[in-house]
Amino acid sequence: MHAGWPCTQEDAKVAVSVVLSDQVSEGGAVRFYIVASAKPANDPQGEYNCHACAPAIAAAVFVWKSQRWTLESAKAAIEFAGGWGEPPSVELVAVGPEKHGLILSSDDEGQGFSSSFKSLLIPRGDTFENVWGIESESDDNGAIDPDDKLKSPPLYSSSATFRFLPASNGAEKSSGYYDIEVTSRGTSWEGPSHPVKPENWTELYRFSGGKYRLMRKTVLTGANNSGKVTHR
Repeated sequence: MHAGWPCTQEDAKVAVSVVLSDQVSEGGAVRFYIVASAKPANDPQGEYNCHACAPAIAAAVFVWKSQRWTLESAKAAIEFAGGWGEPPSVELVAVGPEKHGLILSSDDEGQGFSSSFKSLLIPRGDTFENVWGIESESDDNGAIDPDDKLKSPPLYSSSATFRFLPASNGAEKSSGYYDIEVTSRGTSWEGPSHPVKPENWTELYRFSGGKYRLMRKTVLTGANNSGKVTHR
């Protein structure tokens, strides 16, 4: 069950659309990746069109062998992502020397508050798993009234970028996956009882035990981002 999509008999039929299809070479074999989204098909009133109405996301990988395409990994409804009945954007990325994964990018906005999220899905055996995710952008620019002398809520804005890097200390050779480096800049706010705080840091994630796990966080401190760093 998902918000706006009740588990009833009339909602059992779904409308499926292909979000991404791509062919790559991995480990001496050709593989075909496909991503699809699904939402209730019996929606004559357009009711599955709300801010929280996210389609189900499915993915599959086929490998070419013995002169035919063979299903290798697949999972229906890996997660619900997107909004307003529309799927997130999907990108096929290299997550290792001979491995690929899917980056899902979703946006959310309400009452002038905006945020963006990214998650990483990878094939694992005969299925797919969500192995990592971040909030990549956050701001309240649309909620600020320039004529409000109290300036409540305070203005904040932050964004984060990421990249895949060869792992150090031989970790990549043992796991087969690159590290992920995330760099954030800006400020955030957790609510009326909290001050605005800086979000200037770099994080390093490493694949271990079936997930990307935080290995190191480097925080930029000091007035005006002086360049001094501390490690957490």
